[in-house]
Amino acid sequence: TIASSVIAFSRETIKKVITFLESKQCNIIYGDTDSVFFTIPETYFSEIDSLYSHDKQLHYSESIKKSIEFTKQITPVVNSFMGQETGFPFMKMAYEKVLHPSLFLHKKQY
Repeated sequence: TIASSVIAFSRETIKKVITFLESKQCNIIYGDTDSVFFTIPETYFSEIDSLYSHDKQLHYSESIKKSIEFTKQITPVVNSFMGQETGFPFMKMAYEKVLHPSLFLHKKQY
């Protein structure tokens, strides 16, 4: 069916995006047909760790800012990669939000 073809295509595209993000030292938390949850490379937190180790709230705030900055920078790179890999440059992943902290218990439990 058309629906199963779309889902299969999406799943394959997400697998490629996951491999791409892993090549950028991102840690993949979860990926599905329409989303990828990942942590940014640990190296981005080194400076924050040294500058704000004395202030937990400031450390938390700066970590969030750094995560948002990284994600906004990598989104167009991922979109370019997806366009090249799929041949459909109109396909876009959108940055939605930073979840910090977060807890994942089960897949697709609504």
